[in-house]
Amino acid sequence: MKTRLALVLALAALSVATPACKKKNKDAADTGTDTSEHSESTDDSHDTPAAAPLKPNRALMELLKKIPDGCTVSVDSASVYSCKNKEDQAITDFIRKERPKDLYETYASLLSSKDAKMRAVAVAEAANTFSTMDKDSRKSNATKAVANAFLDELAKDDGIAYRLAPPAVDLGFIAGLGSRVIKVTDKINTNARNAAYRTFMEYGRMEAFPKLQEVAKEKDFAVAALSAPRSMYEWTDSEKNKICPWAKGYLSDASNSTAAEAAYTAIKCKGEYIDALLDEGETRVKNKQFDNPFAMTFREICFEFIGGVTGQAGGNPQCKRNYAFLEKVTNDATVKPEVRGMSLWNIYYQRRDKESLALMRKYEKSKVPEIAKRAKEAIDSLTTTYKLK
Repeated sequence: MKTRLALVLALAALSVATPACKKKNKDAADTGTDTSEHSESTDDSHDTPAAAPLKPNRALMELLKKIPDGCTVSVDSASVYSCKNKEDQAITDFIRKERPKDLYETYASLLSSKDAKMRAVAVAEAANTFSTMDKDSRKSNATKAVANAFLDELAKDDGIAYRLAPPAVDLGFIAGLGSRVIKVTDKINTNARNAAYRTFMEYGRMEAFPKLQEVAKEKDFAVAALSAPRSMYEWTDSEKNKICPWAKGYLSDASNSTAAEAAYTAIKCKGEYIDALLDEGETRVKNKQFDNPFAMTFREICFEFIGGVTGQAGGNPQCKRNYAFLEKVTNDATVKPEVRGMSLWNIYYQRRDKESLALMRKYEKSKVPEIAKRAKEAIDSLTTTYKLK
């Protein structure tokens, strides 16, 4: 009798609990909440419910399938080269003609492929294609489903994460998944993180800036972080007012590489920031610390990519000061000979006129071989290419 009573009570308890369990599972389904354990932390979970299966572009897929047979595919570096019948060019031509909105959906569908070569092809094409697309095509390709697929793959942090990082970052920020981009990037290897940070601000803009300010304090990431603002087009005044003082603070960094990246960004900032760079250059010469790659940045202050069209960063007084500074470096015996020679050549690089020709002739017989060599190279260019006498 006691046994039968116990059994009845147990069944009653089960009947009460079961609807509650069903309701909990129904609520989870209704809200899109995944109650199972996720491989990543909850902070890195997708911002949307599970997406529908990715649908590749059939015509593009057929072109991609020809790559492993016709080209050399490196699985280790996710690169494609030496195509026998221009298989890679066929893909480029297809993209230019069709401007497919499912281009990156097609790449994304191959990221989890068991065929290592096809996966490498997808990563290679994804890494190489994005920069060639116009703004509208990039936006139409950057759906949340595609961005999440790239971020999922990046989170695996395998040997080609550094190749996958730039397109994953760009797609993620365009798709409005900036928070996930930052969190996934935090957990990948150093090379991949640097590849990611360099493109953080192209589409992340000031949303990405606090993270770059943070990682710039670490020597492993400082160079990439300081280069990031230059990937961002058309700075607003508000953005400039935050970026430029930050970069200026690294001009005096003990690392020449870090200081150089800060310098290139300072040049883009123009005005007082170029003055600060010139001041820092003089300080480093005085302290016998003027060396590459920091020394090479001084050739960009007054350089015009297209003369009379693209303009120069420095104002005329700043350019005059820059040329005088570079000649001073040329004559400073405490500076490495190769840096002295290159400093002279950097005057020619920015100012290709009769004044520079006369200056180069002054040094073509210098007793410092590196200086004489650079002077002669500049003279040859100015008299042959620019027809100066």
